[in-house]
Amino acid sequence: MIVLPVLFTSLLLADPVADTDFLRFENGDTLHGTYLGIDEGPLLQWQSPEATDTIAFEVDQIRKLMLMEGQGRQPISSGGTVELVNGDVLPGSIISVGEDSVSLQTDYAGLLTIPRDAVSSLAPNLPGGPPLYAGPFNSERWQILPEPDASEDEEEADWALAGGAWYSSAQSESPLCLDARLADQVSIRFRVAWKKNLNLIVALHADFKAPLDKEDEEQAELEWSNLLEEGGGGDYPRTYGSAYVLAIHQNFTRLTRSFYTEDGQGKNESFRNNKGGNLRLSQVDEVTFEIRSDREKGSLSLFADGQLITEWEGLTDEHASGSWLAFDAINQSRLRISDIVISPWNGMPDSARSMVSEERDIVLLNNGTDRLSGTLLNLEEDMFLLETDYTNFQIPAPDIEVIHFATDSLRADEPPLSRDESCLVHMRPRGKITFAPHSGRQMRLDGNHPILGGMRLDLNYAFLLEFDPEATIFDNWDENF
Repeated sequence: MIVLPVLFTSLLLADPVADTDFLRFENGDTLHGTYLGIDEGPLLQWQSPEATDTIAFEVDQIRKLMLMEGQGRQPISSGGTVELVNGDVLPGSIISVGEDSVSLQTDYAGLLTIPRDAVSSLAPNLPGGPPLYAGPFNSERWQILPEPDASEDEEEADWALAGGAWYSSAQSESPLCLDARLADQVSIRFRVAWKKNLNLIVALHADFKAPLDKEDEEQAELEWSNLLEEGGGGDYPRTYGSAYVLAIHQNFTRLTRSFYTEDGQGKNESFRNNKGGNLRLSQVDEVTFEIRSDREKGSLSLFADGQLITEWEGLTDEHASGSWLAFDAINQSRLRISDIVISPWNGMPDSARSMVSEERDIVLLNNGTDRLSGTLLNLEEDMFLLETDYTNFQIPAPDIEVIHFATDSLRADEPPLSRDESCLVHMRPRGKITFAPHSGRQMRLDGNHPILGGMRLDLNYAFLLEFDPEATIFDNWDENF
């Protein structure tokens, strides 16, 4: 049953994109159509292909609004970000930093002047440089590995893409594969949410190749392997071919190398971790992981929410030389995978990424090892001036990965806006903004930010509006989001 509209009007708006937007209501109902804007109330204006007039819904009836099939219309051009004390991440170009404010030039809201005591950190550059992949906004370059015994008429897919995230089904047994074009030195970041238990397989540098019949020249010439065409099996070599296979559970991790010997026998080789290895995720149900792989040095590290969890060294690179990435939900685990960013990595360790101090600003350089602490004075002509106990440093903005401001200098966390006041606007490819909308037409949205006050957002750069972010984990995870 579709939620009943509260108001019908007739509006003529220029050139809407038909039926590419999607609503999910609080009661679980869904509706495809075209988002037209927001009126005072606030009331969301909607055009449905089944209705001749515009329909208006009260926003407190709505859980999510997905724009352009979860792709948005265009990505943000800048790789810099400013993170606020309330958790918002504002993408843009950092053009000045002063004693009282930070200036951010954005594609979606023009020039923003942000109180400095509301900024917890800033990153002038996208970590690792331009990404090899950021998404998922569509299914391009993705494949779902078929089950070996799956019939062609099976209706339920093991993975479904909706709202910038992949969702596994309750009976998922098929890996989700990305043509990631992984480099030898690479950083893979992704966010995982789960129901009940976390049981995740991540296969990287996979080639999905099984031993080929040397007498079958046509098969030997195939760029695609028979594993991707026919489906994998119950063991790692049969599923991923040659790969590093990282198993992530709530309390432990395990790294295995899968490969085939010259005589065609599938083998698994486990590695002992050199540091850590224990996860303690029983109190959470959503984590951002980062995997850093250096095939040249034979090392692999795993981070969870910025903290180093474990690392392996002495990995052989004789195998696991493919360019593919795969995710697999095992043991009937229900997973949602989003915010995937794959970027080059310089291979340097990074022990200071999550370091913060009560009294000092911490500057982490792009070389991954050097860090400086002191007081950040300003940014002028693309140079940051840092005052330290020893001398003042002028640091070019391109050399900086992230700056964490001293926690004692920050205002208290902003109280969240009430449920009926705000939504969370997700930007492409990264960024999230707390926003209380009150009016707007098509891709223009006027409203208020809890820290920045009145703003106008250009929704051409957004792909998802969550009117009830707290309900995210408890959604019915299906193809309709």
